[in-house]
Amino acid sequence: MKMVARKHARIGAGGWSVVAEVLVPSPPQVIPATGSLTMLLTIPGAALGDLALVSATTDLKGLDVTAYVSAADSVFLRVRNSQSFPVDLADAQWHIKVIH
Repeated sequence: MKMVARKHARIGAGGWSVVAEVLVPSPPQVIPATGSLTMLLTIPGAALGDLALVSATTDLKGLDVTAYVSAADSVFLRVRNSQSFPVDLADAQWHIKVIH
């Protein structure tokens, strides 16, 4: 399989542009078994319909992570633990990238 790397993704005549990139520290807490952590982040320039991407600076240990633009200038981040034991992500930082 051949891998192709591109700096810019283009769809049709338009293209994608990065609206914002932020690094958010996670509050020091343990995510309980079958529980979740949610954060509402203010990210200027984010708009409904934009794509929000999230990654962590640590192993997610089986957690599910979702980020989406919930309103103008607002990104909702949810970290869900569907496992039967608690998970500690005290050292995690979250990279959030909003793309229009």
